[in-house]
Amino acid sequence: GILLRRARGRIETPVSTPRVVNEAHARQAELDEGPCLDVVRTDTSVLFTGDAARDPRWPQWGAYAEDRGYASSLSVRLAVGDRRYGSLNVYARRRDAFSTSDADALSVLGAHASVALAAAQERAHLLRAVDNRTTIGQAQGVLMTVFDIDAESAFAYLTRLSQGRNVKLSEVAAEIVDQRAEIATRPHG
Repeated sequence: GILLRRARGRIETPVSTPRVVNEAHARQAELDEGPCLDVVRTDTSVLFTGDAARDPRWPQWGAYAEDRGYASSLSVRLAVGDRRYGSLNVYARRRDAFSTSDADALSVLGAHASVALAAAQERAHLLRAVDNRTTIGQAQGVLMTVFDIDAESAFAYLTRLSQGRNVKLSEVAAEIVDQRAEIATRPHG
């Protein structure tokens, strides 16, 4: 399974097989302990346990894992540079299931997954930025037409609205675009 750390400490498992892995990740988040979280939080980039139920690092999560039939786990950090995305995790039903060679192999997979995650997030940020820029431009156009002002004045107006309401500029712009018909018919003075 892949565990991702999101904003405000939220944990998400976008990929897991079987479903019980997703539940194991969710339980770690609830308990605020476990190898998948520690590999992201600590300076150790690879963590494994051969006996989860008796591992003193995660007493609550270890008992939970044993109840679900998992004795061993291996976790590697997903990161690029200083940016930590989450962890790649494998579980086994038998004790002492993972070796140093397994950790090395999972680390290589984790490095590839980290690069893919970084690229996907960068692409999503760029698409969001382009979309926001387009919406802001449209809102400027609405304001320019309705108030007979130039682009700079329209942008300044959007900025004042955003700051005054403590709302993102893109959200204010989206409201204006959505309400353009109503704005155009209002009396202006």
